[in-house]
Amino acid sequence: MKTTFTLGKVDLQKKPGFFLVEKFIGNCDIFKNSYLNDRLHRPGWIPTGAILKATCLMQSQAMTDFQDIDELNSDTIFNQIVGRRISQETLRQRLNQIALQPSVISDIDRSLVTMLRGATFNTVEINGKHYIPLDIDVTPFCNPDVQKEEISCTYKKVDGFAPIMAYLGHFALAFELRPGSQHSENGAIEFLLRCINLIKRLGLNLEDILVRVDSGHDDGDFIKVLEKNHLSYIVKRNFRRASRKPYARFAMQNVKPRISDDESVRMYYYVDQSRKPTSAPDIDGYAVFQITEPYKDAHGYLQYPLYRDMDLNSPRFTYGLDVPCEVEAMWTNLPMSCLDPPSMSRPFAGKDRMQSMSSASF
Repeated sequence: MKTTFTLGKVDLQKKPGFFLVEKFIGNCDIFKNSYLNDRLHRPGWIPTGAILKATCLMQSQAMTDFQDIDELNSDTIFNQIVGRRISQETLRQRLNQIALQPSVISDIDRSLVTMLRGATFNTVEINGKHYIPLDIDVTPFCNPDVQKEEISCTYKKVDGFAPIMAYLGHFALAFELRPGSQHSENGAIEFLLRCINLIKRLGLNLEDILVRVDSGHDDGDFIKVLEKNHLSYIVKRNFRRASRKPYARFAMQNVKPRISDDESVRMYYYVDQSRKPTSAPDIDGYAVFQITEPYKDAHGYLQYPLYRDMDLNSPRFTYGLDVPCEVEAMWTNLPMSCLDPPSMSRPFAGKDRMQSMSSASF
């Protein structure tokens, strides 16, 4: 897409970027006047595609209220693209009608594939292999003191919605608006399968995709779907009611720490190949642990003597939990060769400790 801007002497418009948005969405069926217009024609009828195009232009300006359409109706470029003025009452009623159409989700997905086909997706490099990251997460919207349908208390303890979102590279892939009280994993597998279908339609190889999700999706069935579709993944572990202390104690006693460049924290990494999710004991993935321990106190004084090549058996050092530390874990099926220290996941210990760490059980 090539766009040329020319300096002229006419009055400047506030929102010239509308032309770029229109060029980007112009080839999608869902924004054409013929979309959903069968049996609906009558005098003065506003095409459904024009309603959706107006909504898209509003969203591009971060306008989310129906009354915002009144401001855009006075914009020359907006009127030129949409074709006519649209009242906020018409916008509200027509969007409600469109949402009830059984094919609306599949139509949105088809248009999205049209826009993304041929796009260049950013990648992450892990041990020489480039993966396209697929990030899925539930992002709560805070809408306090609002009486909209499906508004309920989110895990942020504030009323709102809890939409689930997926980004492929830096492009939005799929969204689903959900009630605020809906658990992250409720419907997550169906959403994942929808994302997989879109990736296939884009002509991408699933083996080149790296799925990254937080602990809300730490579920054996979710991980099974990932492995069944030959997807690489990093799933943050949800410890739930399990104690983190044994993992920290094991790391401090058996793993040589890495000290940050500013000497503010010590970090321990180790792999437990035998540990699997309770509901998925036969998966190919394994657990990777990261323990972060403060290395300086609030006044900048070292909490322990500064040492980099310490003797793990020395009686001078105690490996207790006297200072607060952060224990994180993840499930992954990335090859062990990918887990280098720079990627923060390789067992960081002597060769004599490697076997005991990979088979550790708590």
